[in-house]
Amino acid sequence: MPDHGADSRYAWLRLAATLGLMTIGSAAMYVVAVVLPAVQAEFGVARADASLPYTLLMVGFGLGGVLLGRLVVRFGVMLPVLIGAAGLASGFA
Repeated sequence: MPDHGADSRYAWLRLAATLGLMTIGSAAMYVVAVVLPAVQAEFGVARADASLPYTLLMVGFGLGGVLLGRLVVRFGVMLPVLIGAAGLASGFA
């Protein structure tokens, strides 16, 4: 029977996978401040218009967090993690 305790190899593997997914998935959130002036210049739009996609992304994170939180309560952690990983992979595909 596998050991799934807090300090098991399996727990460290899950931590590493989660850290990798979080790093890849959230890096794009912080690059917006760097590329926003270039986006404004390229499309000739105001800062508010160029910021709209980022604003919608943050609203999606908020609403998605509530939805996935309800799924965690109902089905456990693995289903929402798999849904999130699939969404992340489809976003990069």
